[in-house]
Amino acid sequence: MTRTLDFTAALEAARRARGGQRWRLAATGSRMDILLDPADESRQARVTAGAGVLNAQLVLAAAGFAATADFLPDKERPELLATLRVRARARPGTTDRALAQAIAGRRSRALLPPLAGAAAREGAELIPLDAASLPGEVVHSGQLVVLSSIADTPHAQLRAGCALQRVLLTSIARGAPVSVLPAPEKMSELQHALRERLGGWLNPQAVLDLGAAPAPPAQRRAVELPVPAR
Repeated sequence: MTRTLDFTAALEAARRARGGQRWRLAATGSRMDILLDPADESRQARVTAGAGVLNAQLVLAAAGFAATADFLPDKERPELLATLRVRARARPGTTDRALAQAIAGRRSRALLPPLAGAAAREGAELIPLDAASLPGEVVHSGQLVVLSSIADTPHAQLRAGCALQRVLLTSIARGAPVSVLPAPEKMSELQHALRERLGGWLNPQAVLDLGAAPAPPAQRRAVELPVPAR
C-alpha cells in the first residue's frame, strides 16, 4: 500500500500497553515503528514493546487493515524493536474486534477463549504457579500463573510481550480481572528462581494474578519521531 494511513488509533492503542512509556513510536505512510528508548534497554522494555505491537495490530485489524510485524528488522539499528506494515485491506474477524474493544476496557460477552489458548497463539505458555514459588511475600487474590517462553532472546522477549498483551486483553473481553505481578522492574529479580521452578528449560516473562483488577494504562505519552522513507 502506498497511500498514507491515519495511525492515530493504532499509536494510541500501542501507548495503552503496560509500560508504554519505555519506548518511542513513529509512523509514516503505511508503516509504524517502535523504537527503544536509549535510557531503558531492559528486558521489560522489549516485553512491553511487544505488547504495544499487538495492540496496534488489533486496532488496525478491527479497522479493516491487515498489518504484519517484523521484530528487530534492521541489525544496524538495534534500537528499532519492531516495524508494523499495513499490507492490504482485510475483513476484521470477531476475535480481533473484541480484543480491540478490550484495549479500551470494553467487554465482549461473545468472546470466551481460554487464557492459555491466547498465550499459545503468540508462542508462549501459561503455567499455574504456587505463591510459595515466589521469593518473599506476594500479595495476590487469585490463581497465579507464569507466562513463559522457550527462548529468552530479545526476539523472544518481544513475542512474549505480544502473548502477555493478548492474555490481558482476552481477560478483559471475558470480564475476568487479571493483573501483572510484580512490578515490571522487579521481574528480572525473579527470573532465576522461577526458571528453576519451571524445570530449567522455560523462561518466565511475567507473573499474572487471575483474580485482581488490572492496573490502569500509563498516561505518559510516547515521543513520535520521523521515520526515514525506504
